[in-house]
Amino acid sequence: MDDMNNLVAHECRLASCRDFGASIVKTSKREEITTLSMAEDAIALIDHLGFRGIDACGGSMGGVILQQILILASTTPSAVPFRIHHALLAATTTKIPRGDPEFIEYLAKPPPVDGQLTDERKWRLRDLWLSLATT
Repeated sequence: MDDMNNLVAHECRLASCRDFGASIVKTSKREEITTLSMAEDAIALIDHLGFRGIDACGGSMGGVILQQILILASTTPSAVPFRIHHALLAATTTKIPRGDPEFIEYLAKPPPVDGQLTDERKWRLRDLWLSLATT
């Protein structure tokens, strides 16, 4: 029961990235949104909320953003005004394919009607990710 009390004692906050989900940018100029700008937004939000130390979990794109925050914390400590005690990366990647036409074409294909990937598509996706990891 003590473990449950410790869990309940922690706060959990979720946020939508700028221009994703319920978050809408209301500016006259549209700027490029990058993982760095999303990391800077997250840092500003955490600082604004007054947290001086956090345990962070990033899933999928959130994991890429969390990695960017960790890089900033290690290379430019003044850019991250709080301490990251623990970081959990889940279902994420270390590299974002930028402009790879073959990968973008693959992702643009509609999913199978039955929701199942064929063996050919599974192997193709694996090969695309492996090629990105070696470039």
